[in-house]
Amino acid sequence: MSIFAKTVSHTKLAIPEGRSAPLAESILSRDLLHRAFAFRGRFIATPPGQGPDEADKLRQDKWRRIVKAFGGLKSRYEIGERIFELAVNCCERLKESSVESERMDEFRANLENLGPEHIIVDLPALKADAIRILARYPNGALKVPEFSFNPVKWADAYELQKRTGYIFCPRSIVPIISVASRIFFLREYGVTMAVEADGYIKAAQAISSTWLTALIARGVIDEEAAKHLSSARFSLLSVRASDLKIPEEWITANPDLAYETAHQLNKCLRGGLTASHLEALGKVIAAICELTNTWFSSGRATRDLDDENALQQFLKEGLELQRLKTQEGSVVGGGKLDLFVEDAVLVENKFHDVAKHPDRIANAAGMQGRRYAIALNSQLVFVIAAYKPAAGRFPDKWQTMEVREISASDPNRAEIRFTLPYGAVLPSSEKAK
Repeated sequence: MSIFAKTVSHTKLAIPEGRSAPLAESILSRDLLHRAFAFRGRFIATPPGQGPDEADKLRQDKWRRIVKAFGGLKSRYEIGERIFELAVNCCERLKESSVESERMDEFRANLENLGPEHIIVDLPALKADAIRILARYPNGALKVPEFSFNPVKWADAYELQKRTGYIFCPRSIVPIISVASRIFFLREYGVTMAVEADGYIKAAQAISSTWLTALIARGVIDEEAAKHLSSARFSLLSVRASDLKIPEEWITANPDLAYETAHQLNKCLRGGLTASHLEALGKVIAAICELTNTWFSSGRATRDLDDENALQQFLKEGLELQRLKTQEGSVVGGGKLDLFVEDAVLVENKFHDVAKHPDRIANAAGMQGRRYAIALNSQLVFVIAAYKPAAGRFPDKWQTMEVREISASDPNRAEIRFTLPYGAVLPSSEKAK
């Protein structure tokens, strides 16, 4: 350690210049790293109103994802880098807002001097194998001993109740790394830790409201995220099949439709959704499925459609008839042909002529949702694409819906697409010709 700290040298051992020296010096002088953030399965805060079993399942699901992400040294270093970058961004945005400018300059200088390798992400290993040591019994037999407890089950209990991970960093940057860590865990895993976790760290138990207001103004977080980081400290929810409100008629045609859709949404929305946005998702899916049924039953699938404006009018009137709060995108800062529904869901509509492959229509449409700050950086974008099907191609109603990933580099956004045919020639009519 002294060699790395450059306090001892050796003619045959040359240590290259690097960032290891300050770290080694700190270890030798007992200037050790401090806890900026603590995470444990039991600390994961669950939404109010959940029963004990439901809350435990949510904690287990969230914790399993965290443990998987922290599985190797390389992945932990990368997580440390991302927290470091987020901390730098927070410093810059807070300074731009004239919030504790001198302190932000100090944090920024310390971060630059230290580098991301001083952000240590630690999660203790968990090793619990079944007992395989043979024991000799009084009758002379050799076999695995029988215990009154199951070591593996004890390990499982430790996994959720006691196994604790930490984000460590030098004392000089603990406050800003603590804030960055909380934002990172909320964005990436949809998790906030209960107040109990604050007793395990060397940082303030609450984020300053002044900081939160400035971070909202500068677009680092949105208002919903600020609530989850302060007054409403509970984690986000995964999507369940029962949340989607898909019509029974569609489920009968494809029994796996709801489960497949929920699975795909959870892959895209890695953080999860708030209870209110999850409710909005169910309402909008139910409404658009009902509009799709109307589209087919009213003969619109076989009639011509003028343009996107006509499609927009059909969607807006239909959503309002079902008593959903519906605003045009231009009202909330987006495009004129967008609809913003239930303060949570964006509906885009696209118009296309003859398409042999309707799944290729307007592939980038879901990206337009990035113009809005919605739902903890987890945006739900519905794309309603009207197209004229090629001869001999006419979908069933349930086949009009699919879930798409919007961007591999932006993992907390999901597109739910409905492709509605118009001007179609029914197969029976084609045969008659």
